[in-house]
Amino acid sequence: MIQDKDYFVQKGLGWALREVGNIYPEETMAFLHKNCINLHSVAFTTAIEKISPELKNTLKLQRKEKEVCLKFKGFSPHLL
Repeated sequence: MIQDKDYFVQKGLGWALREVGNIYPEETMAFLHKNCINLHSVAFTTAIEKISPELKNTLKLQRKEKEVCLKFKGFSPHLL
């Protein structure tokens, strides 16, 4: 599902991650940290809607840094 290009699949994935985070916050945050670069922007944005501003900013910064690093190395993050 992570690689699916359909908007509604990505929106649903983000929604599922957001809601699972209510029950399993540690596991969900670990997944988001590990996969922040692999998630489509729609899924990522939806998944982090309800988390604290501090964690949200941390994930956004991590995502940005990983994208810059991969682009520098000549990789496209969406090909992972």
